[in-house]
Amino acid sequence: MGNQQNMKSKFLLNEFFILSISGALQRANVYSKTATSQEKEQFKKELRQYLNTVVEQYFSPVSEENHLKNIAQLAEFTSAFKTTLKYNGLTFGVSQHILNLFLKYIWCLKLIPDPPHFPIDGKIQDQLNTEAERLNIGTRAVSPWTKLTNAAPYLQIIQFARTVQHAAQKDGVSLAEYELAFYLKPS
Repeated sequence: MGNQQNMKSKFLLNEFFILSISGALQRANVYSKTATSQEKEQFKKELRQYLNTVVEQYFSPVSEENHLKNIAQLAEFTSAFKTTLKYNGLTFGVSQHILNLFLKYIWCLKLIPDPPHFPIDGKIQDQLNTEAERLNIGTRAVSPWTKLTNAAPYLQIIQFARTVQHAAQKDGVSLAEYELAFYLKPS
């Protein structure tokens, strides 16, 4: 029975990895024109191994500071794939999306405590602006998340989410829970 459960967990983690990569890379146009399918597969294989080691930290609560370091280190890790990837590796924005989306999946299965943040993309930024308008607070321009090169603009989006969350009087829930409610709202 234990072996069967272990196989199921491995299967789900593999699927979550595939979904996280697809979700982050489908619009980001990250591969160089000369990258072969073999190079792309090798990149994904090594990225999966790296991500699995990073995620181990999240079985206990992780501070925002450490989370930001993990995102930056993920982006730095990908810089080793200069011939496979454009821009000498993944941007901070693409890296946050991969890590945050993977964490969201495993958090929803209750494998980890609430992650510090949530995946930043255009849809969630639009939804936050819609909620901000409803609450009669200021909105902000949607940032192209794939082009975020460092933590500063990313943190501005996170702070805006906190502002909206506070205005909605939802301070008692984590950012991850608050974002999930937006994600589940019909567009």
